[in-house]
Amino acid sequence: MTDRLSDSVWAFCEPSLIQRESYDLVVVGAGLAGLRAAVDAARTGIRVLLLARGQLCSGASFYPFTDGLGCQLPENDADAQVFLQEVVQAGSGVAGEELYRVQISQIRREIDRLSELGLEPYFIQGRAACFAPRERTICAWNGWDEARRRLSKNLTDYPNLTVLTNADAVRLLTHNGSICGLVALDSQNNRLLLQTPAVILACGGVCGLYRHNLNPADVTGSAASLALSAGARLVNTEFLQFIPGLTEPVYKMLFCEISLWHCNSVTDAEGRPLLQDALPKGLSVEECLRQRSMHAPFTCSDDSRWFDLAMLRGIRSGGDTGCSLRFDAAFGTDTNEFMASARALYLQNGIDLTRQSIRIAPFAHCANGGVLINADGATSVPGLYCAGEAAGGIHGADRHGGVATAAALVFGARSAAAACLYAEQADRFCPTAETAAEQLTSLLQPTRTADCSEPPLRAMPLRKALGNALWLKANVLRRGDELSDLLCQIHTWRQSYSPIADARAGTPLRKALETAQALITAEAMVLAMNTRTESRGGHYREDHPFTDPAWQGIRLELFLRGDKLQIEKIPQPK
Repeated sequence: MTDRLSDSVWAFCEPSLIQRESYDLVVVGAGLAGLRAAVDAARTGIRVLLLARGQLCSGASFYPFTDGLGCQLPENDADAQVFLQEVVQAGSGVAGEELYRVQISQIRREIDRLSELGLEPYFIQGRAACFAPRERTICAWNGWDEARRRLSKNLTDYPNLTVLTNADAVRLLTHNGSICGLVALDSQNNRLLLQTPAVILACGGVCGLYRHNLNPADVTGSAASLALSAGARLVNTEFLQFIPGLTEPVYKMLFCEISLWHCNSVTDAEGRPLLQDALPKGLSVEECLRQRSMHAPFTCSDDSRWFDLAMLRGIRSGGDTGCSLRFDAAFGTDTNEFMASARALYLQNGIDLTRQSIRIAPFAHCANGGVLINADGATSVPGLYCAGEAAGGIHGADRHGGVATAAALVFGARSAAAACLYAEQADRFCPTAETAAEQLTSLLQPTRTADCSEPPLRAMPLRKALGNALWLKANVLRRGDELSDLLCQIHTWRQSYSPIADARAGTPLRKALETAQALITAEAMVLAMNTRTESRGGHYREDHPFTDPAWQGIRLELFLRGDKLQIEKIPQPK
């Protein structure tokens, strides 16, 4: 073993450092999808481990600077068919129609079970969800601290469910192409060698890699790198949702786009009007803002795009904190339920929009793509399932507001059902320390010999450089030359970075390993952005500003061959 592997890799997995445990199923992630999957699996009586980077009720599902979560509900069977057509249309040829069909048919059942997760939903009306052409009933919920308390109490009903918080999944282990376990680190850096025939990845999307993002710190893009390394595929990773977020006075607070109805001033960092010279002939500032108020995420599918593009161009010109917005007094008296909710959220955070300005910038918010799954949440790797924002193949170029939340609940449940059935029938293989060391090599051991004249790469400055580069070059405004340069830079970092050497130099081991995973995920994401040479939904290419019919129905799938990322154009079935 030591003849084939570096001493540093073997030292990480040295048998005396390994704690061995065995489960029937391991669920990675404690957001909506992970919690739904863990509770459902525990109900069957099998041994389940719920492993979370943060605390219970974590991830993007429980982001603190928002007024809650929700999802649209079809009014009846006839409306379910209309709803299906609308969400597929929003996906612009790259959404998964069959997965949406399953989701829409089962969302009411999952809403009825929210109390099992400590959540108490309520129902609101008064505005169509983002990108939805009509108003539907929206089921919503909030109150994360109380939900966490209720859920913790509910989990005591399942003695076969073990909860491990503040722990990281490092590498999925396979035997003959199927899942046989994983390596994890707990909060004390103990190496855990977990034997299991089935794993559900529900640990979130990729937006936490960006400098400015609307995700908690425990969203790091790890699901994509874990799945790729195990042999699974990613899909639609070029399609991210960017939403304006506050840079001042409350950093990382979600901007309530409906407030733009009462916005009377948009200026750059120097106090100059931002939009007047940025809009095409015939489009007024008022109409641009009115269109932008109808959906939170950026899209190039309507004239609202000029708002976000002007904002990012202003940032690139030196306005690092984004643009400044001022509002008229009518915001304080508007009785629309969504406007009242926005007003309450601002006031809760000490902001009175009728009296003060705010600064906003485009923040990375949510991934529309991820690990490719089928209707049971299964990936191409036997024993590996995925749900929540980590999963791909459901949403397309744009997606309706609330369908990602619905997907987390429905496919959290479906992946649990499929994984439990698989675990009952699967052959069990006990991974050894040698197995772990061999399969961890690609993550722990750089493939490029370091230049002794250059200082070794360290996680903290590397993550900062990566986050800045993604935010500036892989944001709402993208260009092929910049994406190519960024792709080359990330690939060089990935080849050169040694998490073990960095940890020996003083970086916390978990942070070092997280950085190695982040580089794999970032390279895959930027490769897809660079490959799609058109503009579609949330993917805007300044050098290819129009939607190209030749790309209609074409999805990009990524996979690892050895240590090299590969990409394929896959036509959607007609």
